[in-house]
Amino acid sequence: MMKRRRGIHAHGGRWLLFLCSICSGVHASEIDITPLMYRAVVADSMSATRASLLSALGDKNYTVVNELNVQLGLKNRGIEAEPILLIEFINLSKAYNITKSNRGFELFAPLRAALFEDAGQRTTIMIMRPSFIKKTLAEGGLSPEGAAALDDFEQDMHNMLENLAAGGF
Repeated sequence: MMKRRRGIHAHGGRWLLFLCSICSGVHASEIDITPLMYRAVVADSMSATRASLLSALGDKNYTVVNELNVQLGLKNRGIEAEPILLIEFINLSKAYNITKSNRGFELFAPLRAALFEDAGQRTTIMIMRPSFIKKTLAEGGLSPEGAAALDDFEQDMHNMLENLAAGGF
């Protein structure tokens, strides 16, 4: 079941961004939310979306661990595919708070964004929700610090996608 969330809510300066988007005729962001993932569509090329995402991650103290150009890897094997890019990232100090509490977190780490380009005009971004990871790990035990770090990741992922979909960064 997909839940659709529209608009940017009045948290700090976001209310101003929402009003500006209405005045300029640009639609506010939309994020598809499932228990497993966030999904947003950005009205830009994969290259521009990648640059914006990397900037947003850096601003939140995430380290990019790896980038995998799936399309190129498949092409090297004689398979034609649309542009797909995987970006793996983590905030190491927050992640360690989770790992200290439940080593199973390392099965989910680093966090990953999957980008799919649609005809060079739009890019779809999907990120597994840290709340899904939290729910999964809670059964095996999770400290308050580990749970708080996953809550921080959850908020960061949502905010980044909301801003990217609205044309921010």
